[in-house]
Amino acid sequence: MHESSPRPHSRTRSPGRAAGAAFVAAPAAAAPTCADYTFIGVAGSGEGREAGGLGTTVNAAAQAFAARVRAADKTVAIRPIHYPAAPVPTGLDKLGGFLASINTGAANTQGDVGIVTKACPSTKIVLVGFSQGASAVHRALQRLGDTKQIVGAALIADPDRIPNDTTRYLGSAPRSQGMAQASAMISGANPAPIPARVGGRTITVCTAGDPVCHWTGNLADTVTDSHKSYSGADIGGRLAGLAGL
Repeated sequence: MHESSPRPHSRTRSPGRAAGAAFVAAPAAAAPTCADYTFIGVAGSGEGREAGGLGTTVNAAAQAFAARVRAADKTVAIRPIHYPAAPVPTGLDKLGGFLASINTGAANTQGDVGIVTKACPSTKIVLVGFSQGASAVHRALQRLGDTKQIVGAALIADPDRIPNDTTRYLGSAPRSQGMAQASAMISGANPAPIPARVGGRTITVCTAGDPVCHWTGNLADTVTDSHKSYSGADIGGRLAGLAGL
C-alpha cells in the first residue's frame, strides 16, 4: 500500500502496534475513527480530487506528521475536508462561486472539528490548509475559539493572513496581509486575530512574492512559482513539534 494515497476508514499505527498500517481518509461527514491524533486537512484551489481530497501539499504534510506519530508509537486518523475547492476564478462571473467555496470549506472544517471532538474527546487535533484551504482553516479557527483539543495548525500561503496575528510566522515574506484580507469587504475575510492559545500553536507560512499571502497591491511584484514553493513535508514536521511529538 502506498501511504501517499489515503484510504477510507483505515488507521495508522506504528509497526510495533499493528501490521499493515494505513492512513485514515474519511469524508468530513463520516463518523470519526478515534485515534491519539486527528489530522484534518483542507486542499487548495482546484485540488479537491487530488491525494484523497487533501491536495498535494497538505498530503505531504499529513505524511510527515503521521510518520512522527508512528515514531512515538501513537495512532493517527486523517480526515480530508470535502468542499468544492473551486479553481482560482478567471473572470468576475466565477468570483461568486469561488467565495462560496471558501465559506463552505470554513463551515465544513468547523463542523468536522465539532464532530471529532464530540465523538473522540481524548484525541488531539491538528489542522492544515493550503491556499484556499488555508482561508477555510483560518476562518474555522477564528470561529472555534479556544478549543482545547486543537494542539496545532498550519496555514500555508493563507489569503486571510494578517500582519499582527497571534500565530507564528515562517517563510521569507514579511508579516504581510493576504489577498483576501486586502479585499475583505468582498472576500469576507475577518481581520480579527486567532484566539491566543490556538494562535500560539499555529504556524503561518508565506514565501516572499507569493501574492496569495504576501499581497503588495501590485501583481508585478509576484515571484514566478512562489505559490508552488512550499514543502508540505517540512511543515508537517514542524507541526508535529508544536503538537508535542
